[in-house]
Amino acid sequence: AHRASGKVAPMQTSPSTQSAHAPSSAPPSAPPSAPPSAPPPWRNLLVDRSAWLIVGLTLLVCIAIAANVTPLLRGPAPYPPEWQWDYVWPPNLILWRLIAPLSVAGLIGAWAALARRFERQPWWSLLLVIGLALAFRLAVQFTLPSGLDIVARTLNPTYFGYFGPATEVDNVLNFVGTYDDNPEQLAYRQQSKAPGNTLIFWGIIELTERLPGVEQIAAPVIEPRLAALPDWAADYTVMEVIAGVAASVTIPALSALSIIPLYLAARRLGRERTARLSIALFAFYPALTLFIPVVDDVQTLIAALGFWLAVEGLCQSKGWPLLLAGIIAGCGTFASYSMLPFLLLLFLMALFHALSLGSQANWQRGLRDLSLVGLGSVGVWLIAWIVGMNPITVFFNAMGAHGDLSSTRSYWLWLFYNPYDLLLFAGVPVAYHALRELGLLVGKLRQRSPWELGDSVTLAFYVAFALLFLSGAWRGETARALMYVAPLLVWIAAHNATDETVTPIGYGSLLAALTMVQTLVFHAVLEVYH
Repeated sequence: AHRASGKVAPMQTSPSTQSAHAPSSAPPSAPPSAPPSAPPPWRNLLVDRSAWLIVGLTLLVCIAIAANVTPLLRGPAPYPPEWQWDYVWPPNLILWRLIAPLSVAGLIGAWAALARRFERQPWWSLLLVIGLALAFRLAVQFTLPSGLDIVARTLNPTYFGYFGPATEVDNVLNFVGTYDDNPEQLAYRQQSKAPGNTLIFWGIIELTERLPGVEQIAAPVIEPRLAALPDWAADYTVMEVIAGVAASVTIPALSALSIIPLYLAARRLGRERTARLSIALFAFYPALTLFIPVVDDVQTLIAALGFWLAVEGLCQSKGWPLLLAGIIAGCGTFASYSMLPFLLLLFLMALFHALSLGSQANWQRGLRDLSLVGLGSVGVWLIAWIVGMNPITVFFNAMGAHGDLSSTRSYWLWLFYNPYDLLLFAGVPVAYHALRELGLLVGKLRQRSPWELGDSVTLAFYVAFALLFLSGAWRGETARALMYVAPLLVWIAAHNATDETVTPIGYGSLLAALTMVQTLVFHAVLEVYH
């Protein structure tokens, strides 16, 4: 009782006991020594083995890529017929312009310090970090000698070629309904894709043209410069150039909005600090910065929304979020068939979650969840079929347009380079912790330990993309075309990094800083737009 109250009672002794145990001639006993103080936070981080390992690996990869130790770090061989990212030397940047991305990175660090004060992030905090994430990506592009050339990447038909065809769409229903009639008349990128990507740009163009006063404001700035633009820009009108500028910013802005569903999913699956670290790693994710403003970036938002809705539906045993997740995944496949593995991932999440629960009732629930996801995804293509487009014809036309990669690119080489390319452009810290989480999950499965929904997400991710790579259907440009895995990968990595009993203070900041450094190095010495 005395210890519980924090008070110590005086020892009661008899006179004989005092004379026997505490003679008057004995010197007074020394006071008890104070317990050793805990090491300061910086010392905790400095002695953490994982921190030193990740620092070493990140520096090693950055130096090896920057010094071009071997071209094999960038891919098996140049195109054609294989694939290899181009190397640039001297570095493709102006040094003093590094002030811009470093300043934004500092503001993101300030946001992280502020965000730790909240048990749950308010809406304005999320909007703030969304703006900072977009600003970082634009600031990195500003370091190029040419400045912000993202508009040229949108308008130039030799890059990805969706914007030009989108300016020619007058009637959306007619465009979709006749998409499979004459595939040889379509642009190259359209031949190998479903119509969704073109419709994304068409929507941006339509919205830009309907903004009041935008042409009157921008035309005096653009018209005097039209003559100085390259030949490929000669066919665009002033309004179309304005729409190209809007698209170049809107695409990465939509990707940055992925932070909201990513945060909500991470919160539902775990802790607040996991959600914060997921946001920080996403803001500096190398592929999202290097490939700006490719239209594949929009799929990042699609994947984040589908991921969050699926997590909500499985956690709360509700059907409507799973139906919406299926619809969103169907919209993703309508834009690009590269999102088919994401649809498989949603199916596997529901299946593995039902397996983890075990009972017959939960099996029935799992079948219901699978059906809802499938119904939602099929519904998107059903609407296109009603409009007049044959989904099967479009799919086989797209597969034929890709050519026979099995005869031009090595299956065995890409069995290694597909996951390598994906993880390389995710950043060393993300790759390290994502693979570490896979190892822990394999241990759980071997021991037949019970697993949580987060384990089902991780297992579904690795199984879905392992099946894709093992099939041999995918060989090359993996990091660009599969950019949409960013929300899932950063969550898996953040979950692993914050799942320790004791995590050194500042460890998450270290991971984010190293990812930022890798992004800047890769941007300076790699050329991903050929």
